[in-house]
Amino acid sequence: VYTQVGIGVAVLLVLGIAGYAVVHRSLRPLAEVEQTAAAIAAGQLDRRVPERDPRTEVGRLSLALNGMLAQIQQAMASSESSAEQART
Repeated sequence: VYTQVGIGVAVLLVLGIAGYAVVHRSLRPLAEVEQTAAAIAAGQLDRRVPERDPRTEVGRLSLALNGMLAQIQQAMASSESSAEQART
């Protein structure tokens, strides 16, 4: 009986460690997106989110964020150009 309990505990421990490793590994790209988004929010508009497989949610999110940032930079450059022309 103690042997079966010991085997059961060992199996649960191995499965728990494996599950933690899989979840941690699968959430790593999302953590990278979060760190980059925080840098962008702090004013670093030249930063880009690392591109991932576009078939995944994180990949589509990174493509959308990078596209949005490109449009923001383009709008800011256009605004600065217009302001410069107005000054001259």
